[in-house]
Amino acid sequence: MANLYTSMDMFRNGVHPTRDELIREYFFGGYTNIEVSILLFLRHTISISERQIRRILKKYGHRRRGGNDEESITAAIREELTGSGRCLGYRALAKRLLSKHGLRVARDKVYTLLKLMDPEGVNLRKKHQLSRRIYVNKGPNYLIHIDGYDKLKAYGFAIHGGICGYSRRILWLRVGRTNNDPEVVAGYFLEYLLGIEGVPRCIRADKGTENKIIENIQKSLRWYHGDDMAGEKSFLYGPSPANQRIERFWRSAKQGGCQFWIDLFKDLEASGEINTENGQNKCVYIISTFLDPYTVMWTCVVIIVTTTLASDDMCGYFDMILDDEY
Repeated sequence: MANLYTSMDMFRNGVHPTRDELIREYFFGGYTNIEVSILLFLRHTISISERQIRRILKKYGHRRRGGNDEESITAAIREELTGSGRCLGYRALAKRLLSKHGLRVARDKVYTLLKLMDPEGVNLRKKHQLSRRIYVNKGPNYLIHIDGYDKLKAYGFAIHGGICGYSRRILWLRVGRTNNDPEVVAGYFLEYLLGIEGVPRCIRADKGTENKIIENIQKSLRWYHGDDMAGEKSFLYGPSPANQRIERFWRSAKQGGCQFWIDLFKDLEASGEINTENGQNKCVYIISTFLDPYTVMWTCVVIIVTTTLASDDMCGYFDMILDDEY
């Protein structure tokens, strides 16, 4: 069962597969006999009946139901649970068993075996919960996350923020005419450095030209340090989903009030009262009046949560109040 889709390789090499090889391929692709008959006629101009397809499959020992021993099925499922297959539900896993292992197993049987072999995964999928990775951050200024928020950018409000990965304290949250200008973004970062009278160990950001000056400043200030993340390693690029601390904050900010402004400006635009082509930068101070108190509210919530989870050492509280002590 190692080479289930050999006919595709034969096509690529200029060799046309035989009728039986095509039938076997479509069988392992999960198609029914009537679907195989139609595909053979439409794609390969081969006319064949369902009865003849059943005889050919029987000749090769392929059955629509049963025919696989319990040990082979269990071994295949165990193999899948050690890799990407652990994320699959029983329906998708049944298809994987057919396409990858050549095992046609009823879905209810796959479900029964999954409940025995991976009960925790079955329960999580029932609750529609994801198995999340554990985020590790050793302390204040150990790793900070920076990013821009563009949901209001069409209306002239470009927001940029930085957040401490350890405590989730907002380090800066600014709105201006742009969050793509490297000099503007670097100005926010320099104000933060002057405030803490130090430099963070490492910065995580999305790949973008707006972060180039911050990258150069960070690497320059950390160039002669002796730790394992000094110099080039002190600034990390990655995709947005990996920049999870700041991305999660943007979601909370949207729920906490940004959605109101998004809806308001969409309504104003739809009624013709504003024109996004002209920009609305004269009203930047309006969004600032929302962001400033929201920053305070978010910090208070983080203090409560952090000190509740780590009340024995109160490290979370001092992280947010004495961020420059690290």
